[in-house]
Amino acid sequence: MDKIGNTCIISAGVGGWYAQGVSRLEKSLIFHGYAGQVLTWKDEYPEGSPTHEENPYALKIFAFNEAFKRGYKCVMWLDASFWAIKNPHYIFDIINENGVFAFRTGYNCANTCTDNLLNYAGFSRDKAEHLPEIASGMVGINIDNPDGKKVFKEWSKMCEMGLFKNSRAHNSDESQDPRYLHGRQDQSALSMAIHMNKIEFRYEDYVSYYDGRSEDKYHENVSFLISGL
Repeated sequence: MDKIGNTCIISAGVGGWYAQGVSRLEKSLIFHGYAGQVLTWKDEYPEGSPTHEENPYALKIFAFNEAFKRGYKCVMWLDASFWAIKNPHYIFDIINENGVFAFRTGYNCANTCTDNLLNYAGFSRDKAEHLPEIASGMVGINIDNPDGKKVFKEWSKMCEMGLFKNSRAHNSDESQDPRYLHGRQDQSALSMAIHMNKIEFRYEDYVSYYDGRSEDKYHENVSFLISGL
């Protein structure tokens, strides 16, 4: 990564243990030698962001916009449940190359996209059943890359339209199709923004859920572990 100075890792945590999680992330990045910028919010929202109750996870969009406003072109969001176990500088090479970085959850989009979201994106639920859901706990965007710019613009538009607003529990008002399990707010929308732009990912090994093993026992590509506090 020859342009690490133009990179920025962003995160925010409001309420509960989330601010502590952001602090854990910051410390882990310092420990493993990440040399780019880190921009975080602890028990506060990025400027202009609605609250989580008003628009779930809209703070991610506003955090990205703040980083872009400050001149960073290659930006990675990390949830407060993430922490680094190695320097993630090489992931920015992937973001720069593809414009976008994320990882798959194991669900498909028929499981987690509301009727309104699928209708907006132009996908039938039959088609969505063959589209992997993309996680939004770790999202990389290069805003100067055409694909990154298109995905972020679409994701932001969905946020403004209120398409992040759905239930994490099953709600038959959102779809009566038996394949629909529950909504995933910003995550469902990100998945649609990525699939609308026909972007593929094969980078699941860079993230793992913490399972009590020592950090050197995970797959060699894993840079971040996930767990609450």
